[in-house]
Amino acid sequence: MPRVKRGVNARHRRNKVLKAAKGFRGGHSKLFKTAFITLNRAKAFAYRDRKLRKRDFRKLWIVRINAAAREHGPLVAYESLGEDARLSIPTPDHYLPLLYCIALHGAGEKIAFPVDGIDIGSVGMLSLVIG
Repeated sequence: MPRVKRGVNARHRRNKVLKAAKGFRGGHSKLFKTAFITLNRAKAFAYRDRKLRKRDFRKLWIVRINAAAREHGPLVAYESLGEDARLSIPTPDHYLPLLYCIALHGAGEKIAFPVDGIDIGSVGMLSLVIG
């Protein structure tokens, strides 16, 4: 059986790791072993911090939406407005995104409806432009 020379594959693997480790300080970007360890650690931190960033934004949204809910109380509790409100809002899926937009817009910003009526022969959910 002929001898297999796999130096090319190993070199490609090492170069891929070293290319990804560019910008790291000292041997962490020059030496394969330390670069590999540092890169795996960086990937673990990146994965964890993506989850933390989502968690932080979720907290921020909750604060903003609660503040807007206190400000626009009757809009949030539309079920208590009677039979007309229940008939005018068929499902929360169509109504709640509008409440989110009310919560996110600033005091001096203008809210515009880019599509008025039917657009390109289809009826979809209402869209808003803030600012």
